[in-house]
Amino acid sequence: MGHSKYCCSSSKCSHTKVVPYTCKSRFCSACGKKATEIWIEEQNAVLPQCEYQHITFTIPKEFRIFFLYNRWLLNEFVKKAAETLLKTAKDKGITIGIFAAIHTFGRDLK
Repeated sequence: MGHSKYCCSSSKCSHTKVVPYTCKSRFCSACGKKATEIWIEEQNAVLPQCEYQHITFTIPKEFRIFFLYNRWLLNEFVKKAAETLLKTAKDKGITIGIFAAIHTFGRDLK
């Protein structure tokens, strides 16, 4: 990717600033991290400030081909995951809220 280096034009100053180029890829450990941090800040601005638990539902490798050719199944998968969490919480006498996000990591669902 590279970078640009800027130097002060004054002969009395040796200040320099290095500005890295960005690839803008969400998979890049630098660019993707920045995009993720911005997304988190945006979500924190609208979500209630409370304790939370991160839960991941994963599609087994053997079934991913069905989701690749039937993208609407992703929404159904999320609905069923939410129903499972809501029922489990209700059975335990707990009221929960759910924030769901689908992460496919590319069109081929890697």
